[in-house]
Amino acid sequence: ATPLVLGETSFLARYHHSNPNLVLLRRLERVGARIEVCGNALYGFGLNPDELAPHVRVAYSAITSVIEAEKRGYAFF
Repeated sequence: ATPLVLGETSFLARYHHSNPNLVLLRRLERVGARIEVCGNALYGFGLNPDELAPHVRVAYSAITSVIEAEKRGYAFF
């Protein structure tokens, strides 16, 4: 899922069409969702943080984000 949070320019350069996920990501952000991408996955895909959509944050790792969210009362299934 990591490439799905690429900004339009980077997504277009890699996949030769517009990123269809940006509309949903913007809607989620508008209602208060925080969009993060795993830093380890970013590295694994060979992506740079500057290629991401502007509202996407880089997390140290996915598991770290899950643990931090669980501390705030969220549940991970």
